[in-house]
Amino acid sequence: MEGRENLEKIGREIVGKCKGLPLAVKTIGSLLRSKNNEEEWKNILESEIWEHEVVKKGLLAPLLLSYNELPSKVKHYFSYCAVFPKDREIWKYELIKLWMAQGYLNEYFNILASSSFFQEFNADGDGEVYMCKMHDLVHDLAQFIWRNECLTVKIPGGEESIMSSFEQKKVLHLMLTIDEGTSVPISIWNNVKRMRRLRSLSVEGGEYSWSSKVLPQLFDKLTCLRAITLETDWGINQSSEVTKFVVGGGYGGACSLGSLKKLNLLRECWICGRGGVSDAGEARRAELEQKKNLLKLGLHFCHSRDGDEEQAGRRENEEDEAERLLEALGPPPNLKELRIHEYRGRRNVVPINWIMSLTNLRDLYLSYCRNCEHLPPLGKLPSLEDLHILGMESVKRVGNKFLGVESDTDGSSVIAFPKLKRLAFHTMEELEEWDFRTAIKGEIIIMPRLSSLSIDDCPKLKALPDRLLQKTTLQRLEIYGCPILEERCRKETGEDWPKIRHIPDIEIE
Repeated sequence: MEGRENLEKIGREIVGKCKGLPLAVKTIGSLLRSKNNEEEWKNILESEIWEHEVVKKGLLAPLLLSYNELPSKVKHYFSYCAVFPKDREIWKYELIKLWMAQGYLNEYFNILASSSFFQEFNADGDGEVYMCKMHDLVHDLAQFIWRNECLTVKIPGGEESIMSSFEQKKVLHLMLTIDEGTSVPISIWNNVKRMRRLRSLSVEGGEYSWSSKVLPQLFDKLTCLRAITLETDWGINQSSEVTKFVVGGGYGGACSLGSLKKLNLLRECWICGRGGVSDAGEARRAELEQKKNLLKLGLHFCHSRDGDEEQAGRRENEEDEAERLLEALGPPPNLKELRIHEYRGRRNVVPINWIMSLTNLRDLYLSYCRNCEHLPPLGKLPSLEDLHILGMESVKRVGNKFLGVESDTDGSSVIAFPKLKRLAFHTMEELEEWDFRTAIKGEIIIMPRLSSLSIDDCPKLKALPDRLLQKTTLQRLEIYGCPILEERCRKETGEDWPKIRHIPDIEIE
């Protein structure tokens, strides 16, 4: 409380400079809250920024003051926001992914939020923010400060004006917004030297088209790219199907897999394909196994829906194509997260050669791979911590193969899933049996670090393995939509209640 009167006097003078604008008052309040003495408050009151030329043109001095007080690292995080159009809803985790693609960390979101650089927050049921916006004036600040590095261009807007945008700037981050039915001007890429240093590229809008000559040049020359987001009509066979290609934060068109060859700085890659996904040679040309910086990989196998006999034959071809494509893609050596969605093959949803190579994999998500009848030997993955298996409709039994333990193992101890902490089976409608009847000479240790087990919508599953339920490491057990299990695990009266009563957190529908 000491010195409060003097601080209040200075504070009122500062507020007077805010001209009654709520954003200005809120921002300066966030800044003053971090200052502890009269001298620091006086420095803000007497700052030359209040008389800065850009302030007189409409840029808020409190925003500039608050920006100047940010740590240098956080300033770079804020700079990336300059590439988004005004009034854009910003998905927090998509922004964080793009930050991470540039080598940034994710803990600075809250610093920017507490400094009033973000607003209109949307949060989930747990209070976790997942979406926000930037005030127009904050956006103006970001674009003013990073005007030579971040650029947003609307097409059509006159090719001359588009090209002049690159004349005096060293653009690092570029976003193109394109009206529906518009072609991306080839002239933008003709002199690609102006964009050789480009770190991120995002193209969005309605359905639009690329010249077949553009993309090869784009990926061949822009070797500094770390994040790419393209949504486009690829014109496969003059087809109208739209696929998405996102490298660094989303989905990707399998028809251009070979174009990934030179993008060795990639940290995250999502590949989504329909139509030409069967080209195994194209997949091999991507050389994913050479991308040492690639930490996250998503593979989304689009496919035709149920229908007539012609579509049924097409689905059978898709099964073979999916297997060939997956086998042709080599696993990145340092991959930490892998997601495979709607794989159509009947076997090898994670090929054996992948399992032997994924020594750093921590998170694995397998979803709606409906034709797979058996789970792969995932117990061999030495670093796996999170495993989510969803919608594997053809799997009826989970047994020893899942552990990755060979029956002819010698007398030494074997550990299956040595680091697994969280395991979830969801929407496994045909799964009836889950048991580990190991018959090996030595001792087998199964999931020694398992702390969370979630079973959801497995209506035919008869029982859970005793070796999992009785683990002292298990801290949380969730069972929903599994009537047989729910009865077996019912509190006090269930057959399996004595086996699970030691678990601290139990949720059963």
